[in-house]
Amino acid sequence: MKKAIIGLLAALIVLPACGGKEKSGENAAENPFTNIKKEASFKLTVPEEIAQGRVYYSTAKVDLIAPADSTSDLSKRILAAAFPEDSVSKSISEAAAKFLSKPVDFMQTKSTKVDFIPNDPENGVLLSKNVVIDTICSKDMVTFHIVNQGFTGGAHGYNNAAYVNYNTADSTVVDAGKLFADNNGVRQLILEQIAKNNGCKVEELEKKSVVFSVADVKVPENFYPDGDSLVFYYNPYEISSWAQGEVKVAIPVTALEAYASDYGKEFLKTVGK
Repeated sequence: MKKAIIGLLAALIVLPACGGKEKSGENAAENPFTNIKKEASFKLTVPEEIAQGRVYYSTAKVDLIAPADSTSDLSKRILAAAFPEDSVSKSISEAAAKFLSKPVDFMQTKSTKVDFIPNDPENGVLLSKNVVIDTICSKDMVTFHIVNQGFTGGAHGYNNAAYVNYNTADSTVVDAGKLFADNNGVRQLILEQIAKNNGCKVEELEKKSVVFSVADVKVPENFYPDGDSLVFYYNPYEISSWAQGEVKVAIPVTALEAYASDYGKEFLKTVGK
C-alpha cells in the first residue's frame, strides 16, 4: 500500500495528483488543505500512592493533513474520526488546539507545561497521545488515513485507525452505504476471506478464536483501495482479541461488483486503474 505524506507546499496538488481537476481563476491560489504539525509536553503531579516514586511526563502530538473548509462533509467526517471524544469543536484546527492543551489524564492533581522531556528519564514514565493523518492516493480517490495512538498506562498502548475516502471526480465522501446495495453479500465475502486467511471455514471462526462472534462481523466503514481490491479494516478488539491485532481483509473489486449500487459499480471501475 503506497502512502503519500503530503506537506503544506504539496497540499495544493493533492487533489489534481489523485485525479481531481486543477482550480483556475481566483480560487487557484487558495490552499484547500491545512497542515498542522505541533506537539506539547507536560510534567505531571501524580498522587504518591499511584506514582510510588516515579516521575510522570506526558506528550501530545498532532501531524495532520485536512481540508481547510471546516463546513464540508469531508472535514466533518475527518474531525469525528480524528477526535472522537471531542463533540464540541467546530473545526479540525480548533479540536487539535484543544487536544494539545491537555496532557494524558492519569489522575494527576496538577500538570506543568515544559519545553522538553528528558530522554529516558530515570525512574520516569512517559504517557502519550498522538493523532496522525496522512493520505493514500488512487485514480479518483484520496483516502485520509487517520491514526490515534499512544500510551495512557496499563499493559500496552493503544492504536486505532480510521479511513475516510473522498471521490475527487464528484467531490463526495464515499462510504459503504453509498457503494453497496447488498451489505449481506459483501459481509459474506469478508467472512469467507477471513476464514481463508486463517486456514479454516466460516463456521469455525469462533471455535478457533479468530473472531469473537461471526454475527458481530459487519461491513465496516473503514476501507481503502489497494491495487485492484478494497481492503476492509477492523481495529484491534473490534472483532477479535488484542493478540489478533488489526484485521485487514482484501476483496477484489470484481467480486464486490455483484453487490454494488449503481454508483458503486461506476466507482469500482476506477479502482486499480
